[in-house]
Amino acid sequence: MYVPNQPHFRLVHLTKALTQSTLLRYQALVTLRKAISTAKRAVTDATAKDIFKQGRNYLTDKALPVQRAAAEVIIAMYSSDDGSHPSINDVEAILTLCVKSLDAADQLTRHTLAQLVGHLLASTQVERAAPAPEPAQKPKKDQGNADDDAISTPHAAAEVKKALLTPTEMLLHLSNHFNKPHQSRKIRVGIFDFYAALFTHLGAGWVEANFSLLVGHLLNEIVSLPRNSSTRYETLSVRTLVGILLRDLIGVRMLSEQGQISAIQELANNYLKRWPAMMPGSVAPSSTVLTMVLREVAGLLQQLGNAPPPVQDALSEPLVTILAHPSHTVRVTASWALRCFCYSTPLRLPKTILVLMDKLQRDLTMINTPSSSHEASLRALGHAYGLAALVSVIPERPLYVSYDVSAKVLDMATQLLKRASDHELKVAGTEVEVAWTLIASLMSLGPNFVRPHLPQLLVLWRNALPKPTSKDSQNNSGRSVAEWNFLLHIRESALGAILCFLQRNASTLVTLDVARRIASLLSNALSFANGFISQNVEDPAEIQQHQLPPGIKRERELTLREREALLRRRVYQCFSELGFGSIAESTRASLLQSTISVFASPEAYGGIGSAVQAAIASSVGTFTSVWATVDGFGYGVTSNEVVDFGGIGAGVDGDVDGSGVSGRRDYLNRDDVEVSIDTLVRPPSA
Repeated sequence: MYVPNQPHFRLVHLTKALTQSTLLRYQALVTLRKAISTAKRAVTDATAKDIFKQGRNYLTDKALPVQRAAAEVIIAMYSSDDGSHPSINDVEAILTLCVKSLDAADQLTRHTLAQLVGHLLASTQVERAAPAPEPAQKPKKDQGNADDDAISTPHAAAEVKKALLTPTEMLLHLSNHFNKPHQSRKIRVGIFDFYAALFTHLGAGWVEANFSLLVGHLLNEIVSLPRNSSTRYETLSVRTLVGILLRDLIGVRMLSEQGQISAIQELANNYLKRWPAMMPGSVAPSSTVLTMVLREVAGLLQQLGNAPPPVQDALSEPLVTILAHPSHTVRVTASWALRCFCYSTPLRLPKTILVLMDKLQRDLTMINTPSSSHEASLRALGHAYGLAALVSVIPERPLYVSYDVSAKVLDMATQLLKRASDHELKVAGTEVEVAWTLIASLMSLGPNFVRPHLPQLLVLWRNALPKPTSKDSQNNSGRSVAEWNFLLHIRESALGAILCFLQRNASTLVTLDVARRIASLLSNALSFANGFISQNVEDPAEIQQHQLPPGIKRERELTLREREALLRRRVYQCFSELGFGSIAESTRASLLQSTISVFASPEAYGGIGSAVQAAIASSVGTFTSVWATVDGFGYGVTSNEVVDFGGIGAGVDGDVDGSGVSGRRDYLNRDDVEVSIDTLVRPPSA
């Protein structure tokens, strides 16, 4: 006699035999999945329970193909076509097994596990008919009125539709696993694959309707947790992962035009306008949260093209206000968001430039008063960054801003450089950075603006980058840490303006004479940096930084060694833009020796007292992998600038910093979002 579910029973029996070869178990699971997809109604309850049991067991199998096949079997069993849905206990059990399997999974297995988790969690949002609770038994004396009550309340026996989990509860299932202590990085990155698959399964309509809830979950349950910002690497990693979800998945793929407008209003009202906290008891968003929100706002503005009036009303004030934030990252990100805003709304460009110029003038006046605080200098820098960002928009929106505005900005910068020598070092450092930042932005106006001012600029650069004296290279020069900090700072700022000049005007304005003069200035800066390194100046701030316990972060000024690294970076960038035809032979030899020492010198950026070498010596035979270090350099094996596209080539516009996936294609035709997440698995955690 023919038994309909007999083939399923035989396949399940084959999968039970753990002693069978991996290939046999894999093929049995594949065949079982195909049988279920075509004849699922023939599976009895007992056989279905057996299939679920074996599928969960094989989710942790050592063979990755078996794990993938088992995940596909469970997906087939929980297909929504016939109304079968998992219970809460099933979801939690399978999710725990999938998270456990992430540690040894490859990209293909992570993709399959993500599809399983996304399918199960998305099914918890499907409204199901749940029977209404039965009414309490009535006394016998009321039996006579029972029929009347049943007739008068027919809705009591109706079925109530309700989702298995609320959206918040569903998302907490993932964030709770992500935030567990001692969770490996591979598992944490894999959980974001689960997030991406979940949002894809839920669909664009659900995501757009629940955008506020999704953003609040990602920012409050993941970004804001202290565990996810214990080290610089953790902060940047979480910021990148959340940015991939918000920008590349939700923002680019799922939000309609009206959804983008609503998203900007939501982000502005709930996050941007809450800084600074004005009301008693209110808490302002953290700097990391503001950075994420500003990046998403900038991306949404670029998508919209032209900002409608609701967006203009929501962003015009908070973007200018946040420029005064004490965090450097927030100030720079706010400047970029303000640039995107004025680019999409050019009518507001001239007024915003005048507002920032007025604010900057007041800040510069305030920092010269004896009672000024450090926050005044930070506000001045923030307003200078914002003004510089808007000046760079003028060449692309030339009809909205007059020539006089650019001339006023240049005059302001020149006056700051002239009077900086009359003030103390802290005030002068702020004035010099503001001035060179504004001059660097003016270089974007092109040769027509720069040509008449080029002689004046060359004089300013010559004054900022003089030839090193004997005091710059001899030991015990008598300079304080503040003086060295100032000298390194002004040279790095001036080189930033030279770099912008070379990038925007080299093809037209860099003649043989100009190239020779700039090469001489770059050689002076390189000699100064080499002389500083040879003196081994001790910086108390750097010693305190190395004495901080692991996981403790503190807002601080840049150390001397970091200032020198920034200066040397600018020198290399300028030489690369200038080319080597105008460089003297002696400068070439010095430049080559300098670049080699960055890689080969055991003392290069290792910390006071060769901290890295001491760490290596003290941990010989005790550490198992250099990738577990968090010193920022991986004991010299790697650096923070490991470029890994994970199969994605550089875009046409040279997008190689991982900031976006548009314009790049994976050579294995994988999903760009998945590949962007996958690239975070391979680099070392240093």
